[in-house]
Amino acid sequence: MVRGWDQRCLSLVKGWDQHCLSMVEGWDQRCLSLLKCWDQHCLSMVKGWDQHCLSMLKGWDHHCLSMVKGLDQHLLSLVKGWDQHCLSMVKGWYQRLLSLVKGWNQCCLSLVKGWDQHWLALVKGWDQRCLSLVKGYDQHCLSLVKG
Repeated sequence: MVRGWDQRCLSLVKGWDQHCLSMVEGWDQRCLSLLKCWDQHCLSMVKGWDQHCLSMLKGWDHHCLSMVKGLDQHLLSLVKGWDQHCLSMVKGWYQRLLSLVKGWNQCCLSLVKGWDQHWLALVKGWDQRCLSLVKGYDQHCLSLVKG
C-alpha cells in the first residue's frame, strides 16, 4: 500500500512539475513575442521620423539652391547672408529633430527595458511559487509515506 502511495505521489509531483514548466515556458514565449513587437514598433516609428526629416531637409536645400541660382550678381551679397541664415536655421532644426529622435529612442528603450524587468520578475515569481508548491507536495507525500 505504501508503494502505491509513493507511486501516486511521484506521478502527482511529476504532473505538477510538467504543468508548471509548460506554464512558465508559455509565459516566456508570450513575453518574448510582446517585446519583439514593441521593438519593431519603436524601430519603425524612429525610421519613419528619420525619413520624414531627411525628405523635409532635402526639399528645403533644393528650394534654397534654386532660389540662389536664379538671382543676379547684385543680389549675391544679400543671398549669401540669407544662405547663412537658412543654413543656421536648418542646422538648428536638424539638431532639434535629432535630439527629439534620440529622446524617442531613449524613451522606447527604457520602456522596453521596464517591460523586460517586469516580465522577468513575474516569471521568477511564478517559478518560485511553483517550486514551493512542488516542495510542499513532496513534503506532504513523504509525511504520508512515513506516517
